[in-house]
Amino acid sequence: MSRETVEKGGFPVIWLDTLLFLVLIICAYTDLRYHRIPNMVLLPVAVLSLVLHLWQEGLQGGFTWLQGLGLGIALFILPFLAGGIGAGDVKLLGVIGALKGPYFVFSSFLMTVLAGGLLSVFILLYRGRLAQTLRRIGMGFKVLVYSRLTVWNLPRLEEDDGNSIIFPYGVAIVLGTITTYWVI
Repeated sequence: MSRETVEKGGFPVIWLDTLLFLVLIICAYTDLRYHRIPNMVLLPVAVLSLVLHLWQEGLQGGFTWLQGLGLGIALFILPFLAGGIGAGDVKLLGVIGALKGPYFVFSSFLMTVLAGGLLSVFILLYRGRLAQTLRRIGMGFKVLVYSRLTVWNLPRLEEDDGNSIIFPYGVAIVLGTITTYWVI
């Protein structure tokens, strides 16, 4: 979707963009402060984005909404099932897809992965845990390769043992999405 002021049917695209940035600001704040991304923010925005897409493009808009929502959720479902991210992160990417469509959400996902990786490295460097984490990743990779794990028997990541570093991944999603918005 382009950033033109008005799309067909006289629909101002700025409404979807404004909703996107409001959701990003609220979710970044709540994830940093409370380590939660609230459903009471995501659900109304998802519904409103459906209404706006239907108004703009009729049934095709509803199909675009569904593609974006579905792809956004699908991209994060495996990390969620493995315990690496929370359900709020999955739903946030789904809402981003609902607002902006499948092409945008896929690009956002790629930028989010990059942003998340960079933020993780900086956090681990700051906490003095980068070398230990890289060793553990290497061991995990060996286990994955040699044990022939599948998606269905993927082990869950360890629960917080009090020594874990909490990383609100919603911040990476926000940074990746903002970067995508300005690049596309």
